[in-house]
Amino acid sequence: MILRIGWGIVVAVTVSPPVDPFLDASMSRHMLLQMPLLVGLGYAAASIWPIPRCRLAPLGLSCIFFAMGSLLFWMLPRSLDTAVTVAWVDQIMHANMLLAGGSLAIGLPRLSFHTKMACGVYSLAMTMTAGVVYTVASVPVCSTYSLQQQNDAGALLFRIGIVIFVALVGRGAFLLRSYGDSDPNSRAAPQPGN
Repeated sequence: MILRIGWGIVVAVTVSPPVDPFLDASMSRHMLLQMPLLVGLGYAAASIWPIPRCRLAPLGLSCIFFAMGSLLFWMLPRSLDTAVTVAWVDQIMHANMLLAGGSLAIGLPRLSFHTKMACGVYSLAMTMTAGVVYTVASVPVCSTYSLQQQNDAGALLFRIGIVIFVALVGRGAFLLRSYGDSDPNSRAAPQPGN
C-alpha cells in the first residue's frame, strides 16, 4: 500500500506544475530525464500492481514493439513540439510513457535472450540515429527549442546510446560465456591418457 501511494505521488509530481514545465523547458530534460523516468515508473508499476502477464512469446514481442514505437514517436520533432505546446497532448505523452514502461515489464520476461538483445540493439540504433540528426542539424527541427538546446540534447542522446550499447554488448557477452561454461556439451572431452 505504501509503495502504491509513493508511486502515485512520484507520478503526480512528475507530470504536474512546477516540475512538468521545468522539464519541458529544456529538450535534454524532456527527452533524457522526464521520458525515461515515466517509462521507469511504468515498469515499476508491474511489481506494485498485479498486471496480467502474457505467456505467449508473440504477444510479449508485441508489447516490446509498442514500447519501442511509443519512444520513437515522442522523439520526433513534431511530436516533441506538440507535447510542449498543447497541454492535453503532453498528458497523453505522459500516459503513453507509463504504458510503454508497463509493456516492457510484461513483454521482456517472455522473450528469449537473443530477442531481447536484438530489440535492445535496434532501439539503441534508433536512439543514436536521432541523436546524430539533432546534433548535426544546422537549423532547429523543433520550433519550441533553440538550436543550441537541440544540439546539446542530440549529443547527450548519442553519448548515452553508446554507453548503453557497450553495457548491453558486455552483458550479453558475459551471459553467453556463463551459458557456455555451464553447458556440459561445451566442455572439452578428456584427452586419452589423462
